[in-house]
Amino acid sequence: MLSPPFYNLKSMCTEYFIQITLKSSQGIECVGKFNIGNDKETAAALFRKLQGRPDVNDTDVLYVEFMGIKNGLPYNLDVISCTLKELGENCQLIIKELFKLKSLSLTAK
Repeated sequence: MLSPPFYNLKSMCTEYFIQITLKSSQGIECVGKFNIGNDKETAAALFRKLQGRPDVNDTDVLYVEFMGIKNGLPYNLDVISCTLKELGENCQLIIKELFKLKSLSLTAK
């Protein structure tokens, strides 16, 4: 007998990610997502390093969101808006930090 998905213990864990969102004439759309892992402090520290403005308003078109998933449901922890140049630098920083995190976790095994 198969267990229903809501009994899956893995879905009960909290995971964190950074999501890139674009606002266009068609609406708001997620255009990128970086999975950070399940350590909230590490994920929050990475998000705090990103460039952008915390005072998000309706005229902004690029957003970087710090998100979590708990019990299978996404929730927003923080958001900044940024320019295209800042977004490029943020993506470089995220990849660099994820590479460090993954390299450290491989050497710890």
